[in-house]
Amino acid sequence: MDIYKKLIINYIEQSLTIEDIFNYAGKNKILLSKDDALTIYNFIKKNYNSILNGDESSFKELKLNVDSLLYQKLIELYSYYKHKLML
Repeated sequence: MDIYKKLIINYIEQSLTIEDIFNYAGKNKILLSKDDALTIYNFIKKNYNSILNGDESSFKELKLNVDSLLYQKLIELYSYYKHKLML
């Protein structure tokens, strides 16, 4: 496991809060409702291991639980950082 995965796992397991979700969204000019933030938080906590190991099938579940514009923005951010970490 590379160092980036270890850092991400450690952060999610020990530090991630719903407030972090709001702050990150705000920095990326994404407005979230409390329900959206909670949905994203729960999604991350439930699926981070499989996503970090390359299984992106859980995104189908997220797509069903957030509005399509928000989902598109989340996928764009995910794709950007996934590509950035692979370099």
